[in-house]
Amino acid sequence: MNSHQQLEKILQHNKDGSYSTQSARADVLHQFINDMHQAGYKDFKLLKVGGRHIDRAVSGWKDNNLSPATMANRVSHLRWLSQKINKQNIVPRTNRELGIGRRSYVAQVDQSQQLPNQATMNQFTQRQQLSMQLAREFGLRREESLKFQVNVADKGDRIDLKPSWCKGGRARSIDVKTQEQRQLLDKIKSVVGKQNQSLI
Repeated sequence: MNSHQQLEKILQHNKDGSYSTQSARADVLHQFINDMHQAGYKDFKLLKVGGRHIDRAVSGWKDNNLSPATMANRVSHLRWLSQKINKQNIVPRTNRELGIGRRSYVAQVDQSQQLPNQATMNQFTQRQQLSMQLAREFGLRREESLKFQVNVADKGDRIDLKPSWCKGGRARSIDVKTQEQRQLLDKIKSVVGKQNQSLI
């Protein structure tokens, strides 16, 4: 069982928090595994994670100029993981010990979503892959992309998101501007057919 599979097993048995929190947690922790592989830990095992892995992850975030708020959010998910695998001591109690400063309210870097590499993508179902592509192409939140019903939302030149899909229950519309966006919507339609099905 590889690290991604180990994580999925842990997530399935520990559904703490709201649906959006669970989705965000899964994204961050899968990315953490990818980061460890890219950092040279080729035989990285999730259940053997240690303090050096946490330090390396934080160092990478700093190198990529992630905001203190983003790093603090990611650390909170790592703390959750450490508790579930009974290794609470691998993550310091405070963010200050990791060299993470206070929240900045000025956006300094592009925080747009990036897709995992193809090998990682292949571990997800087709609908999960489509939801990640949808989030990237249209800038949707994770929950929005999973609840997305293409036959309801697609208006040709835009997509309309229902209030129940959106944070705070606020409906919004996004223009379809590129050929890639149109092709993705058409691909989703070919998967779900004529039914008003979401990508969950």
